[in-house]
Amino acid sequence: MGYSATCGKCDGKGKIWAFGHIENGDCFWCHGSGKLNFRGAAPTAIESAREHASYGFGTVAMAVRDGNLDRARFYARHVAENLFIAGTSNSLKILNGTAYDHDTDKRLPLSVCRAAAKIIVDVGKEMAGK
Repeated sequence: MGYSATCGKCDGKGKIWAFGHIENGDCFWCHGSGKLNFRGAAPTAIESAREHASYGFGTVAMAVRDGNLDRARFYARHVAENLFIAGTSNSLKILNGTAYDHDTDKRLPLSVCRAAAKIIVDVGKEMAGK
């Protein structure tokens, strides 16, 4: 039992043409499908934001692991937006959590997770004008 939702990153297109030079423009969040698949019942808006932020945290951490800090900062903006929607207590839970490699489902090293969390917090502060 589960549900799927339109990918918020590519708006369901599966491609981000501005990044056509990277992986043929395939969206990193939905892997080019335009849909994100989730388990359980359809979430509320806050639960949806939390889920997107958690998945995005893994994407940021993977970019940090790969040494692509520009990509990490790009995805950090979307994670920060979702964390704002999800609320402070959820934000802290997500950023203190473990990130997983989306392709292998293996945990990413704690040092990578901490670096990703720092980038997300820094980008969030920039967005808030602090």
